[in-house]
Amino acid sequence: TLGGRLRGCLIEGSLIVVDTTTGKEYQVAGGSHPLARLTPGGGSPDGVHFAYASYNQQGKNELYLVRPGGDASRNLGEVGAFLNWSPDSRSILATTPAGPSAEPGPKGQIHLVLIRVDTGTRRPLGGALKNSAGVNAVFSPDGAYVVYETAEWGTASDLRILSVATGEDAPLVTKVSDNARIVGWRKDGWLLYTGNPTGRRDLYRVKMRGAAMAGAPEPIYRDLDVRFIKLTPDGNVHY
Repeated sequence: TLGGRLRGCLIEGSLIVVDTTTGKEYQVAGGSHPLARLTPGGGSPDGVHFAYASYNQQGKNELYLVRPGGDASRNLGEVGAFLNWSPDSRSILATTPAGPSAEPGPKGQIHLVLIRVDTGTRRPLGGALKNSAGVNAVFSPDGAYVVYETAEWGTASDLRILSVATGEDAPLVTKVSDNARIVGWRKDGWLLYTGNPTGRRDLYRVKMRGAAMAGAPEPIYRDLDVRFIKLTPDGNVHY
């Protein structure tokens, strides 16, 4: 989780959430739960809720919200994939599903949607996505913008930035080739991502001011031969 308190993992088909402050484990789904193919989403920044997705018996990927040790899971409806929590923990960013059940979007079938945690209401944000799953997205520290990948892992992908308030969408980093991954957006304004425009996978950083780059992206680690890479709450990178 962004706050570092809740950690989710899959153990023999069950979703277990661990409170890292107490060591207590909670089984929140799986086992006798009538669901299949669970996908841990992530804990809210305030450490209260944990989100996960699961394909039901009809083949729809549904988003669930649970308070470990508290209320039962709440179904927030069908999504393409869980992407991220908003910094204030009030909303969840997701993609709409592809295929026959896809919702009509401002710029095509697949788009980004913001789901309110308290009411479950949805607000389409737009976006130019080629895939409903396998992509990453992060909020700016103030929650005003979203940077997202346009395509899934292993395919050509650009990074775009979108205004949460207006839905205005613009290219941010292009021609990063395949294996582009967003790592995170630090509180000090640095946006971190990986890409291999020269045939190798490097870690880049670029200083952001609002929706604009304050300078050119610069590589800070060359030949990073890993797939999973994340940003810790204190702004460090682990992989």
